[in-house]
Amino acid sequence: MKRIILPAAILLAATLTANAQDAAAPRDGSRIIHRIEQRLNATEAQRQQVKAILQQERPTLMQLHTQLAAERAEMLQSTTFNEAQTRAIAARYAETNTEALVERARLRSELFAVLTPEQQQRVEQLRARFSKVLDARLKTLGDSL
Repeated sequence: MKRIILPAAILLAATLTANAQDAAAPRDGSRIIHRIEQRLNATEAQRQQVKAILQQERPTLMQLHTQLAAERAEMLQSTTFNEAQTRAIAARYAETNTEALVERARLRSELFAVLTPEQQQRVEQLRARFSKVLDARLKTLGDSL
């Protein structure tokens, strides 16, 4: 029993910490701009283009984020189970989440287009490295359950 509770508690604490950090992080795109400058050696022109794209997409993404949070809260609010109500909320959440994923994909595509071929290659390297690390962590978590 302890083998299940401890990893679940760790996962919950990590999730809450990540959510708290996300809530405290600035939502103006400065973190993305900083990463592009730092990891991709972006030019000032690229920085300005990225900033403009982020400012343009921000209202849509924030509205979807707010809507997802409200739907998630509505789902978690109920202390009794009503399958029809839960399915209706879950369907709305899935639809909103689909829209958010499409918007994020559009944003990634717009940002990727600003980069040079060398920078795009570096992004793919970083993405592969991140995926490898994430897979290893998930495997470790899965093995501990």
